Amino acid sequence: MKSMNITESTTNMMEEGYPGYKKPKTSCGVKMYFAILMLLQLAVVAIIAAMMWQVLDLGTHVKKADNGESGGQVVVPTTNMPPQARDICMTPDCLRTAARLLEYMDPSIDPCENFFEYACGGWLAKTEIPPDSGRFGTFNQLRDDLTANMRDVIEDTALDKGVEVVEKARTLYRSCMDEGMLDDKGATPLTNLTTHLNGWPVIDDSWNGANWNLLDTLTKLMRYSNSLLMSMYVTADDKDSSVYILAFDQADLGLSSREYFLNPGLSIYKDGYLNYTIDIALLLRGDGNRATVESQMRAMVDFETKLANITAPPAERRDPEALYHKMKLYNMSDYFEFPWVEYVNNAAYNLGETITENEDILNYAPDFFMKLGPLLAETDNKTIANYIVWRMVQNRIGNLGSDFLKIREKFNRDIFGVEPSSRWETCVSVVNSVMGTVVSRLYLPKFFQEESKEKAVEMIDGIRIAFNELLIENNWMDDATRAVAEEKAAAMKQFIAYDDYIVNNLTRLTEDYEMLHFQETEYFQNVLHNLEVSNNESFTYLRKPVEKDEWISSPTIVNAFYSPSRNSITFPAGILQGPFYDGTYPRYLNYGGIGAVIGHEITHGFDDSGRQFDKDGNLNLWWDPTVADRFKEAAQCVMDQYSMYQFEEAGGMNLSGVITSGENIADNGGMKQTFRAYQSWAAANGPEPTLPGLDLNQEQLLFLNYGQIWCSKYRYQSAVSQVLNGPHSPGRFRVIGTLSNTPGFATAYKCPVGSKMNPVNKCAVW
Repeated sequence: MKSMNITESTTNMMEEGYPGYKKPKTSCGVKMYFAILMLLQLAVVAIIAAMMWQVLDLGTHVKKADNGESGGQVVVPTTNMPPQARDICMTPDCLRTAARLLEYMDPSIDPCENFFEYACGGWLAKTEIPPDSGRFGTFNQLRDDLTANMRDVIEDTALDKGVEVVEKARTLYRSCMDEGMLDDKGATPLTNLTTHLNGWPVIDDSWNGANWNLLDTLTKLMRYSNSLLMSMYVTADDKDSSVYILAFDQADLGLSSREYFLNPGLSIYKDGYLNYTIDIALLLRGDGNRATVESQMRAMVDFETKLANITAPPAERRDPEALYHKMKLYNMSDYFEFPWVEYVNNAAYNLGETITENEDILNYAPDFFMKLGPLLAETDNKTIANYIVWRMVQNRIGNLGSDFLKIREKFNRDIFGVEPSSRWETCVSVVNSVMGTVVSRLYLPKFFQEESKEKAVEMIDGIRIAFNELLIENNWMDDATRAVAEEKAAAMKQFIAYDDYIVNNLTRLTEDYEMLHFQETEYFQNVLHNLEVSNNESFTYLRKPVEKDEWISSPTIVNAFYSPSRNSITFPAGILQGPFYDGTYPRYLNYGGIGAVIGHEITHGFDDSGRQFDKDGNLNLWWDPTVADRFKEAAQCVMDQYSMYQFEEAGGMNLSGVITSGENIADNGGMKQTFRAYQSWAAANGPEPTLPGLDLNQEQLLFLNYGQIWCSKYRYQSAVSQVLNGPHSPGRFRVIGTLSNTPGFATAYKCPVGSKMNPVNKCAVW
């Protein structure tokens, strides 16, 4: 549901190429001739290790296999064993982990010049982006593995056999997988839908604009959770986060960035989009009348270009205080005449009460609405109808048979360079998005390590302490503001792995999905039914309090979240796996992986956007103005730093330090916190054994694992999209930017002052 005000993080990973660098110094690099010295010094251990090496499955996640599983053998370079053998972990798990670290890295690169290439150079050289992906990296591989595991439990009908809510999920899955049935139905489900939406002019020459009703069509679309021309949704009130409120915002577009419509240098995307609309309309018409279709679709795309032009770019939407405009529903008529009250009541028909013109609302885009009215007034009904129905058609292509899918596949291949995913991957993702907690009920007992929850809580506690210690050392914050910041950090709720009710309370789980009813032969209708149920449920929240102790995601997702309105951090089960977290890892690797993610999410509560919300999740100017100015000065340093980075895979485009500022601040703060927390743990518990074949100490290995969680590659098209829209920097710069600002990294790797990874002037916010 769109209402949760979630700040997502640690999702997008892309990088820029750098030139080669000189070999590292032996004090911080990987030494050669490991096998020879190992035989000389530790003959017995070497024999045992060699035997284990042969029998262990040292497969690593380098290239996605056709079946969605990982493949490929690890090639372990020979390196020098550190001097104290008893301080080296030689368990099978440590051997596997060391093999992965060694295979991914490139020891010929000086870590003090380019740590991303040092940490990921081997992975970059050996990894190919799968045909169905625009990018590929650690997150993608984890998601592929998770999807394969979800498939396993969905298709294993012996698990929870006969349980009603589980059978609903499997019915949805089978309806999606039945490609023959979808082909037999052809265009009929879609033409029935367009008829219900008062017709699609481009495929119906008898369509009459004089009899067409914009309100009725928008209402029908909204009831299927498609809010077009403008966004309308239920959200927590930013300044009173205990209650829900109706919100209006600028429109979403048919392409992921407004720049695709407005930037002449990116015209290939708009041209490809136009051809896509033409090909779909021609298929539905069936008469080959290209002239009519092309004329109407060109007018439609011209209209969408104008719509894109009145939307604000992402860089202008970073400030929640500037976006917040609370008013009454009747105030929307000040922007342009439209039956607002009737529209809202038609969409929220299931609420059980009439919403009046005095309803409180939020308007996040007053300038957009001021310009939308004149744009609609100057545009003919046929073009508007073509556009809003097309957007619904566009969203439903994936629910149809092969004739439609082939057109979409051609568009994605020609414009974005990607091939389609396998059908089972698509259907597993659909079921997980619709009934994620049900899928999790099947997944968790079989695949999740329960001890991960307890250890994650322990790490969070240590990282919270580290955050407070860094607050004390912060020289731009006064004592009063620091005290309030400490209160907010202490009040931050945490959600780890999954909600216990998923596995312990089948009654509640069944009630969650009691309104869903699927038919095995009606995939298209199943999707529409879910959209309608979702819309109805979202509007019922208008009269409910915000339950801040409820989860905002299902466990089967590889991601992590900070929610400003709830002041909470969430780490689903899907991300509590290697290389982020593994119960068999030494703690320094877990601190370099999930620890950095934990610190990242905590820092989101204090980034350029999150800092404006108080400990209760309310948008509240709790900062002293002078301190706020100092924060902005420190944040500007980070913006300027990342704006200088040129992303080679995007044709040398510069990153937007503004769009990515929140995530960059979180990356930098999170790394300092996790490193401080690990140092405290090690001081209290003593050093852990290091790993075989790597002449690296514990702190160096912490940073190495951090670098490797961001190993990633991009196709040009996806790289461009990331620069235009992505709130995260590409993986390359999440490593280089963060670690070059981290004093502990320079100390651990003995990087000379002035080297690229230890610049004289560093940016520091937290």
